[in-house]
Amino acid sequence: KKRTQQHQHTGIPPPPPSRRNRLTESECAESTTLFLRLPPSVDSSSYEKELEFMRNFAQRTMEDELNVGVAADSADRITAA
Repeated sequence: KKRTQQHQHTGIPPPPPSRRNRLTESECAESTTLFLRLPPSVDSSSYEKELEFMRNFAQRTMEDELNVGVAADSADRITAA
């Protein structure tokens, strides 16, 4: 508290909170992180296209696993969007 009060009196904003390395349990419930390593043979000009392909692939795969036994056109299907 002393640190925050000191900054309020000087007009200097307080330092940002320390960076967390992990999400809280409630944040994790709504979050997925996927780490990818593109091979050196992929030209950097293709990164955006390749990463978008992988994002879509991961999303479809996750949706398919969440919806085993649910028809693709069913209103009960769980989707990302």
